[in-house]
Amino acid sequence: MEQQLSLSLAVALIAAICGHLLMLTVLQIGAWVFPSWHRPDLMAVVQLLGGHTNPSAAGAPRALSEHPFCVGIYIVVVTFVMWTVGKRVNKRLERKEPADWYQLLKPDDVGFVVLTADFAFSGETMLFKGVVLEFRISKAGDLERVVLGIAARKSFALAGLPQPVQAGSAGTASEKEEGEGGRSLGYGWIEIPGEKVVLQMRDAKTVNLDYFWTQEVPDRDSDPEPAGAEEAV
Repeated sequence: MEQQLSLSLAVALIAAICGHLLMLTVLQIGAWVFPSWHRPDLMAVVQLLGGHTNPSAAGAPRALSEHPFCVGIYIVVVTFVMWTVGKRVNKRLERKEPADWYQLLKPDDVGFVVLTADFAFSGETMLFKGVVLEFRISKAGDLERVVLGIAARKSFALAGLPQPVQAGSAGTASEKEEGEGGRSLGYGWIEIPGEKVVLQMRDAKTVNLDYFWTQEVPDRDSDPEPAGAEEAV
């Protein structure tokens, strides 16, 4: 805590010095462009910062009392400028790059991607899983919608638990699950009817991606004859 406080004070001190130097530079340039402007005495400023008590530095309190309006405007402008700069710097430092959903859902050299996401419905968490066919990304970089093929659903309470099948009860369980809207795929997964399933990803809590690589099987008609075939003939 003490180290963080010391670092914050050091940063604030450096920022204050830089702000005053910037404003003094602006005033010097303004006095050079507009001779009617008051030109700040930089030597007196340096002497005050260094702790000197010569006549030039001793006249600073009198100058403050003679020009309270100008001094107040100067302090307000410096404070506002440094506050604005600090807010923008903190916002840029805290900004996190959004996930590159296009690269995650459509990577190179991958056969297909299987997405698993969990959604909460009336206090119950359900898992949805399927092959990613299409997806849509918002302008802000967020994943809005995903279209799945060969989709299935499963209660999160059954996740990771195998479903034992007892003799004589498999047919009854299968008929019950088919009646609920899909056939059982094992391990608690139930097929979702339809060729495609659309998921609104703004309601998803967690997204899991599995990548699968496919290998093309060469055509038998185009395969070259095996070595030694002519000798066998």
